[in-house]
Amino acid sequence: MNGLSVPAWALALACAAAPLPARAADDAAALLLLHKAYVGWQLDDGTFATLKVRESLRSVAADGTQTEKFAASDVRRGLVHRESLGLSGLRHDSGFTGRLFWSANENGFTVPRHDSRRDIELATLAFFAEGMTTMKSLSVKRESLDGASVAIVRVTMPFDLVVDLYEDPATGAFRRVVFDPAKRAETLVIDAYSEVLPGKRMVTSWHEAGSKLREVDTVTPNPPVSDADVKPPPASASWTFGTSEPFHIEATQSRIIVDAVVNGVRGRFFLDTGAGAIAVSTGFAARAKLQTVASTEIGGLTGSARGTIAKAATIAFGDGSTLHDVIVYTGFLPSSGSDSDVVGLLGFDFLAGALVDVDLDKQRLAIFDPAKVAPNEAGAAVVTPDLTSGVPYVPAVLDGGRNVRALFDMGNEAPVLISGALRNDVKLFSSSGGGSLKFNIDMSGAAGGQQELQCGQLARIQMGRLNYDDAPACYLPDFAENEAIVGFDLLRHFNYTFDYPEGKIVMTQRKL
Repeated sequence: MNGLSVPAWALALACAAAPLPARAADDAAALLLLHKAYVGWQLDDGTFATLKVRESLRSVAADGTQTEKFAASDVRRGLVHRESLGLSGLRHDSGFTGRLFWSANENGFTVPRHDSRRDIELATLAFFAEGMTTMKSLSVKRESLDGASVAIVRVTMPFDLVVDLYEDPATGAFRRVVFDPAKRAETLVIDAYSEVLPGKRMVTSWHEAGSKLREVDTVTPNPPVSDADVKPPPASASWTFGTSEPFHIEATQSRIIVDAVVNGVRGRFFLDTGAGAIAVSTGFAARAKLQTVASTEIGGLTGSARGTIAKAATIAFGDGSTLHDVIVYTGFLPSSGSDSDVVGLLGFDFLAGALVDVDLDKQRLAIFDPAKVAPNEAGAAVVTPDLTSGVPYVPAVLDGGRNVRALFDMGNEAPVLISGALRNDVKLFSSSGGGSLKFNIDMSGAAGGQQELQCGQLARIQMGRLNYDDAPACYLPDFAENEAIVGFDLLRHFNYTFDYPEGKIVMTQRKL
C-alpha cells in the first residue's frame, strides 16, 4: 500500500473519525480565528470578488538574489480560475471551472484532467483563497519549526483530504501547509504575506519544500473579469470535418500507419498516443515548407535531439477531414528498418480536437466531429486517462501490489516497460516458469538513441477492469519508479475510439 502499513492506515482513519476533546476543538477554532484576523478576510466574504495575479517563478542564487525564469498570469473568480503561461512564443493554459480541472496546449486543444492530484490542487486553490478557516478542524499539536514554536492545525476538506496548517501562534500567519500528510505529504513553505488592500493580507511568496525556486505573486484586486476570462481559450488550430467515411490504415503487429497530406505533401505517419504532439522529420518539414516558429529539443525514451517548433497550414486525411494552422514539432528521426519511409508521428494534436475511431480488424480509421457524434460504449471498456501532459496515463497495479501510472503508448512496439529500480520488488520470469528470464532486446526512440533492455514476463498488470497475465515486459533503466508503459504489443488486442475532448478512451476487445 505505497509503503503505508495497514495498522497505520486504519489508525489514521480512526483518528480522523474520532470526536475531538472540547479543549482541542476550542484551541483549533481559536487558532483559525486568529489566522482569519491576521489576513483580514475569508473565502466568499466579498473582499476579493476577482483577482488578476502575475505569477513569477524565480531561482535563488547562493547570495540570496533572485532571477526570474518565467512568468504566468492567473485570472481568478473565487476558486474558478485560468492560468496562462507563454514559452517560446507559445501559450499554454490551465484552470478550474468550479466542476473540473482542464488543460490546453499550444494549439488551444482543451481536455479535462483526471490526474490523481486534482484533490490537492483544489485544496491548494482553497488555501490561497483563504478557505481553510471554513474547514472542519480535526486536531492541534505544538511543535518547533526552524527554531520557532508553531501550532499544527489539522483540517479536513469536504472531499476527505487532510491538510496540516503550520501556524505562528503569536500572529496567526501560516508558515507552511502540508497536503495529505499521511501519504503524499506535499508541502508548501510560506515565504511572505503582502497587504493587497488596507488590512487585507494574502500569501504572495512561497516555495515547495526542498526547492530552490520561489513563486512570487503581484496581485491586482477586484479587476473586471468576464466569463470568457476564466474559460478555456478558443483553439488556435481547427478542424474541418469531411465525410467521416472510414479510410484505410496499415495495422501491422507492431504499429499503426496513417497516410496524411501536410501542406499538399503526402507522408506516412505512425499513430502514436505516446507522443504529446504531431512530429515530423526535418527533411519532410522542408519538403512541406513548414513555417518555423522557434527552436526546441524533442525527447524520447532513448534520447533527445534538437528540432524546431513549426506550423502546418493544413494536414488532410483520407475522408477529407483537415486540421488547420496546427503547431507541430520537427526532429523526428525515421527508422532504418522496414518503416524507413515513415516521416512522423500523429500524437496528441491529431486526437485532441476530434473523435477518432480505429478499427484494427478492418484496418480502417474514421474521424468525427465530437460536437455531433458520441462514441458507442456498448460492450466496451471505457478508460478515463490523465491527459494533462498530452499523453494518456491510467492507474495500474503490477503483480497485485505495486501501484504505478501506466502510459498507453501505441507508438512503442514493446509490451510493458517498468523501471529498472523495481527489479527487487517486481520480478520478471521466464515463460517456462522457473527462474528469471535473461533475454535482451534493443529499443530505439523517435528522437534517436538506443538501449539494450532485460526482459521477461510480468505475472500481472491490472488497469481498472483490464487484467493482463504473463505479459511480456522489460526493465527500463533511468525510468520513474511510479510509472510504466503499455506498448502496442498489448494494446493491439483492442479496437479504439479516442474521445479526448471528453477525456475518454473506449476500448473494444478484438478476437485475435
